[in-house]
Amino acid sequence: MKYLVAFLSLLAVGYLAFLSVYTSAFSAYQVEPSVHPVLQMKGKHAEEARLIKIGDRIHQAFAYDFSNIFFIEGDKGIIVIDSGWSAKATERALQDYRTITTKPIVALIYTHGHSDHLGGARILVDENPDVPVKIYAADSWHKQYAHFNTALAPHVTMRAAAQLGALLPDGNHGRVNIGVGKMQLKNNISVDFVAPTEEISELSNITIEGVRLQLIPMASETIDQMLIWLPEDKVMHAADVAASAVPILSTPRNEPDRSPIGFIDSIELMMDRPVEHLIAGHSLPVLGKDKAREALLVQRDAAQFIYDQTIRALNNNLGPRETAETVQLPDHLANHPILSQTYHRVPWLVRGLYSRYGGWFSGDTADLNPLSKHEEAKRMIVLAGGAEAFLEHTENAFHQGDYQWAAQLASYLLDAKVEEKTAKAIKIAALKGMAYASYSGNQRHYMLTEALTMELGVNPNKARQLPKDVAPLKLLSMKTLLRLMGPNLNPDACPEKTTTLAIHMKNRSEKPNEVHFISLRRSVFHYHKNPVEEPDTQIETERETLEHILANQLSWKDAVNEGKINVIGDTSDLGAFLECFDFYEL
Repeated sequence: MKYLVAFLSLLAVGYLAFLSVYTSAFSAYQVEPSVHPVLQMKGKHAEEARLIKIGDRIHQAFAYDFSNIFFIEGDKGIIVIDSGWSAKATERALQDYRTITTKPIVALIYTHGHSDHLGGARILVDENPDVPVKIYAADSWHKQYAHFNTALAPHVTMRAAAQLGALLPDGNHGRVNIGVGKMQLKNNISVDFVAPTEEISELSNITIEGVRLQLIPMASETIDQMLIWLPEDKVMHAADVAASAVPILSTPRNEPDRSPIGFIDSIELMMDRPVEHLIAGHSLPVLGKDKAREALLVQRDAAQFIYDQTIRALNNNLGPRETAETVQLPDHLANHPILSQTYHRVPWLVRGLYSRYGGWFSGDTADLNPLSKHEEAKRMIVLAGGAEAFLEHTENAFHQGDYQWAAQLASYLLDAKVEEKTAKAIKIAALKGMAYASYSGNQRHYMLTEALTMELGVNPNKARQLPKDVAPLKLLSMKTLLRLMGPNLNPDACPEKTTTLAIHMKNRSEKPNEVHFISLRRSVFHYHKNPVEEPDTQIETERETLEHILANQLSWKDAVNEGKINVIGDTSDLGAFLECFDFYEL
């Protein structure tokens, strides 16, 4: 999350620069800001933060943050399920709950490892220093946490920021609501995650302060998803498996461990229990036995239908576009209020499943060796009669309100690098037009974010250099840690170089004389599991220094100058090694 805050700062600087060079080309294509009434209505119930009582001893902190926090009152202590995203929002929820009881918090349960369920943990754990708090999570939490915070952190963060509208202003011209919950970004997001102390590997029956709970790890939305059943209260916490939205079997931002079958199995497991109240990570509780069962049933059927029909389309040799167009929920599911598409849309879920099970190949062999985007665009423009005629078609599409076609045509002009100023203005306006007309909060945010970054001229490569959290790197082996350097290797910088770096670890009493070897071999990075004789360059350092370098919190140059890295031999040898990487220099 530190990465996201830094990314927001980068955009703020870019925005000021943009204002100074704003041109008349942009003002020639305008769309009136608006919000789709379905999306507007979806956010009405989350306008006011409040505590909702469920049964005799459970309170839901709703609309304080993007995700829910649940407080369960035990005999002498409180059990909390999830901790929200922002520490500030969690603190407000806890303050309100303290008007109900002053019993200390004794346990925190993470339903899964998305940041919006972890961020306020420190507020809860440290409230009473004299009372230790046990923190429960599925034992696969390490893998989920690492996915979001290591090699792919820049990609994951930028995609998540776009989806959630994190970079957008509030209001009709920006972020309104996300479609399943309320975004609280006005005071920034301050995340303070605390690692679990208790790892759950299988269905476990536990009792905390007289409250019986069943913790059920079920890989589904994430690999570390955990359902929570309270048998005495007949309350089921569905984690993020079931919400007031179509089941999120895949996402445009992509999460490789998301399991569609896990969704179905999880919902069926919940339906096997006598659930009277259904609660989840997002949205209002579903109160009452009949309503809870119906909510589970329609989500189970929707998940099964989307999965089955996508596989059927694959087996019928349909491509991804045709599959997304073909697989549509039957009316009784499509029109059900529980199965809202104000978050993700069914065609997106289908595309994700197609890619997961069928791969990137569409089945059309013309896709195996396509023209470059630049070359295809140039030829399309020639077919239209030249750049002037093509631009006229693009402008006509925009003025007729055919924003999708206008955006696609504008993309051709941009890819061909002709009429770029006008094409950019048209695409930005077309994206805004589609965003304002969409009932999906995520679609709105994706499109408005692209429009914003086009306006600002943000270079995504700069975002790769922003600092990220060190904590996830501490969970990695040295092999995995050093392999994070690989994606920053620039093969064009040193196409023929072959060289080896030996890294001698200092202050490792548990592993004296520990040495790691990495090498470059003609544009390829390699971590050696065995010692390398006569390495070209050698350094001494501590693991903590490497962690801060790979989290972009410390440069190699500063580490050497501050004595945190001792170069054995000529410093220029280390410089020659590092010059083969993006952003590394001495």
